[in-house]
Amino acid sequence: MEGIALPGDSPSIVRMELSGLYAWRGERLRALAAAKGPMADYLLFAAQVVDWQRAWLAGHPLPSSEAQTPLVVDWQSPPLAQAIGIRDGYWRAALDDALQSLAGGLPERLVARIAALDGAGIEAAALALLAGDTSLTGTDGAPLFWAALSVYWAQWARSRPLNVREMVGAARDLCPLCGGAPVAGVVVARPQDGLRYLHCSLCESAWRLVRGQCSACGASGKLRYWSIEAEKNIQGESCGDCASYLKILQQSSDPNLEPLADDLASLPLDALLEEQGFARSGLNPLLFPGDGGANRA
Repeated sequence: MEGIALPGDSPSIVRMELSGLYAWRGERLRALAAAKGPMADYLLFAAQVVDWQRAWLAGHPLPSSEAQTPLVVDWQSPPLAQAIGIRDGYWRAALDDALQSLAGGLPERLVARIAALDGAGIEAAALALLAGDTSLTGTDGAPLFWAALSVYWAQWARSRPLNVREMVGAARDLCPLCGGAPVAGVVVARPQDGLRYLHCSLCESAWRLVRGQCSACGASGKLRYWSIEAEKNIQGESCGDCASYLKILQQSSDPNLEPLADDLASLPLDALLEEQGFARSGLNPLLFPGDGGANRA
């Protein structure tokens, strides 16, 4: 399965079909596991999480709403604000199912810790996680929470038509639909070679950002591009103005590259950039900072 399929008008926001996206991601994770010895076990576990998302989506689609008023995107106030959706019971039911479905590959203490949380505790843990705090979920539980949250937000983001109001000069560091951080940037080949889209870690949407501009602060004067020999089609774009970096996947050269999977499998590039003093501006929901899961046996 190949990369982002864009309509001919190169829209500023793309919402990929979810079942196909999950299938592509799971397939890519397994292919990378076959080639990545040290991370193979964790890549396979991540594939199981994605398989669960696809199965949950197929068996429990988000109930449709009769309201078809468009989602207004003004690049300033995300219409799918995280504080609004956090109280929807759908994603909490999804989390319960994920714990049951994936229990065989999870530490018993993790399952017990999450199961012990009441409704208020679950919401508090999720809100903290969305703000970048894993103290309540634990870094080992964070990917499960995020998988449940994401399968909800991704459907919510596709439930209504869009009314995109273009605004020149508006910040584009976060998803204009839900406010989520990007996983990585993707340079696509179709319909126009060289366009860059940032892929949202929460609602699985993608939004266009011009190249040659820092995805975190918008500056352009001190950008530098890094890569390692084994993965020339994956670059780290660092910014000397804000000391951040985000990876860019060259799908125009390799259409098999998938944002979450290939970002997860290219951790040596993260290590290189962090050694140079740059901090990651994005987020991969399959592996949170400090997570020892990549070493899971």
